[in-house]
Amino acid sequence: MAAPRQEIVLDSMTGKQLRAYPATRSGGAAWASRERTVIVGQGAVASYANRNGRAIWRDPTGPAEQAWQTAGRKLYVTVSASGEVGTAPVTAVRQIDLRTGEERLIQPPHGSFGGMLTGVLDGVLVFSGSSGLRSYSVATGHLIAQRTGAVLEGADLVQRVLYADIAGVLTGIDPVTLQDEPDPVAGIPQGVYGVRAGVAVGVNPGPNGAAWGYSIAKRRIIWTARPLPWPHFFADALGVGGGVEQGASTALLVTCAATGRAVLGTVVGGDGRTCLRPRLVAIGPLAPAP
Repeated sequence: MAAPRQEIVLDSMTGKQLRAYPATRSGGAAWASRERTVIVGQGAVASYANRNGRAIWRDPTGPAEQAWQTAGRKLYVTVSASGEVGTAPVTAVRQIDLRTGEERLIQPPHGSFGGMLTGVLDGVLVFSGSSGLRSYSVATGHLIAQRTGAVLEGADLVQRVLYADIAGVLTGIDPVTLQDEPDPVAGIPQGVYGVRAGVAVGVNPGPNGAAWGYSIAKRRIIWTARPLPWPHFFADALGVGGGVEQGASTALLVTCAATGRAVLGTVVGGDGRTCLRPRLVAIGPLAPAP
């Protein structure tokens, strides 16, 4: 069993630590406000009051670490005997209300879901496997469509488009039917991290690399941020800490204001030196107002 880690909740204005909650290696914060934080932890999903750290509600999920996704105010957690790193099939998906903890079980009519849960949008569960993509109804668990040879690369949750590698070409597809969108995707620069509202967001690696936004419709970069100290990388896309989140107008990056020799417990940078002053950088708005 992997050792638990701590999920840190910071004040968005001051950067002051509010609380620290235990989470599994593949878990973390699924949703948060100033008052509450929902954590995917070891054996359960729990909502905590940031004021005193006490649990408000708790939904058991079993000993194995499960795959999970968020969509709106719902959390989706797989039910698999060996969890996300095992080979056992996913026999059901828990839909958990992030506010109340109310749970609903989504089960396929026959057998199990095909592959690993990699996305939830537009009323469907998207599963990825060696044979491609499958979409299942959130309401009933029925298989809606499948697309062989497709490898999921990301999703634009605002415009409700999946992006998949199909025969080496990044292609926008409908999340329900898994068929190509009418407008092809072309020319996105390397290093793209996610897509929101038709804008692909990425960051250049190496010293003085800058974050950028690429308009898929206009097929050109429409903004760049100032260069960032190295190392720098987007925060985890899962949960509220991360990357290009549904409904978010900003992207979060982790960077380093100062490096030096190795210090126990700090983050090691890409050049081998240790990060002495890690910091979060918010970049936005990601897309122009409609």
